[in-house]
Amino acid sequence: MLDKWFLLNGVINIGDWIPWLDFLALQGYVNKMKELHRNFDKFHNFVLDDQKAKKEADKNFLPRDMVDVLLQQAEDLNL
Repeated sequence: MLDKWFLLNGVINIGDWIPWLDFLALQGYVNKMKELHRNFDKFHNFVLDDQKAKKEADKNFLPRDMVDVLLQQAEDLNL
């Protein structure tokens, strides 16, 4: 996924330079970007669901990594 992301960050999309050709999607980069976005969403949801399941399973849960800390901050209502 990272290879695709780096590749798509460096491409020149004709539709960006000639707006009236954008609807044609001549190179197919927009569809590849949308597919990559869906894949990243699935990956992030998997990671978040996994971390939440670990937290619910352990009564004495302590944050061990950055995802745990960010989830803890998101759930803290005092901020």
